[in-house]
Amino acid sequence: MLSFIDKLKYRVLLLSSSPLTGNKCYVTFYPQGCGHISAKSTLDLTCELSKIYRMGKEPLFLVDVMLGKLARWLRVLGWDAKYAGNSFLERLSEEARDESRIFLTRKQDNEHEQFVFITSEKLEEQLIQLERALKILTLAEPFTRCIECNAGLEDVSKVDVKGKVPFYVYQTVEKFSRCPSCGKVFWQGSHYEVMLERITRLKQVP
Repeated sequence: MLSFIDKLKYRVLLLSSSPLTGNKCYVTFYPQGCGHISAKSTLDLTCELSKIYRMGKEPLFLVDVMLGKLARWLRVLGWDAKYAGNSFLERLSEEARDESRIFLTRKQDNEHEQFVFITSEKLEEQLIQLERALKILTLAEPFTRCIECNAGLEDVSKVDVKGKVPFYVYQTVEKFSRCPSCGKVFWQGSHYEVMLERITRLKQVP
């Protein structure tokens, strides 16, 4: 198992060999304590990310209203992805800066720097774009975050979920986790293998 810092170093290495081709990509990070960091190419992004990684920072995302499915899938993958809703662009830019988040958007007329323009309307192509840029699939920790409210999940004993999950699930599943924010209970059902297969397949796309 790679440590957290080793994973971050590994991501930088992968970034350097996975340039985005043909896609306009502007990114500005606002890691706490070091001001803003801008990058206008994957090569620049690799160098700048290494500064953040040395600080032990995991990328945080702010996702606009046009990318709701992407926000949910980022959460499935274990990434902190805040869904922006219908807020104004200027307000979202401020929010991204204040919370040190990468703003993901489909708005092509965005004049602010702190964003990644998502080029496709299709979910799988969106995930592949972010995999090539940030290795969100390769370094994912799936099913560790609530897909509803974005909080990190906590392990919970089986006895604590009795009566809160279907009877058949309680009889056949041993491990459960729960969202400390909304209280939703999660377990590895049939969807678990399906999603893992999808993640594996998308990671193999050149």
